[in-house]
Amino acid sequence: MADRKCAGFGKILNRDNMIKITKQKNAQSLVVNGNSKIFGRSVYLCYNNSCIEAAFKKGCKFDSWTEYFSLEKWLEAFKECGIDPDFYTSRRRAYDEIMPWEHLDYGVSKSFLISENKAAHAGVTTPNCREKCSACGAARYGEGVCFEKR
Repeated sequence: MADRKCAGFGKILNRDNMIKITKQKNAQSLVVNGNSKIFGRSVYLCYNNSCIEAAFKKGCKFDSWTEYFSLEKWLEAFKECGIDPDFYTSRRRAYDEIMPWEHLDYGVSKSFLISENKAAHAGVTTPNCREKCSACGAARYGEGVCFEKR
């Protein structure tokens, strides 16, 4: 199950039952789409009546159809509901902050992700797992690339 945390109310829900708002890499726009396959930094909202109603009253309807989408109206609705999309999509996060995905267990340790983030900011590349194990923690599952013949 792909769970996400609602930016407005903090509830953890299946992402398929939420609205996804994505800031595309190198773009100055947001994409609002519940089942978007678009890559980028995203924030999820549950279908909370107050936020949805505020956007709806501003004329936000059929927003997955680009000819009807109005970023300005969504940003106004977020403002009325006290939601700052940049807080969820664009800010630097402290390493001790609880991340929205920390309730998921995918084998890779948080300490490894922190070291990878620091390495990336320093311009250091980690070798491919098939070349050299980086001790990320995924080997505990006993299968996959960690156990393929090298």
